[in-house]
Amino acid sequence: MSTAMDSSAFWDAIIADDPQAIMRIAAEGFEVFSASRANADALTPLHFAARSGAVHAMRALLDLGVQVDSPDR
Repeated sequence: MSTAMDSSAFWDAIIADDPQAIMRIAAEGFEVFSASRANADALTPLHFAARSGAVHAMRALLDLGVQVDSPDR
């Protein structure tokens, strides 16, 4: 189940380019795909990671199966 705290930790892990944290948060039950709704900037997690240059976070998200063609809001 996703909580606001999980969501914040998830986005923080992307910003930090921390694939281990992303995988841990997902393993703890955070719904990564529901996070694809977009962040406050209307970007999906993958697009946010790409825009931030967070290459390791991008790989973790792809390994989790996020869609590469999910539209931003």
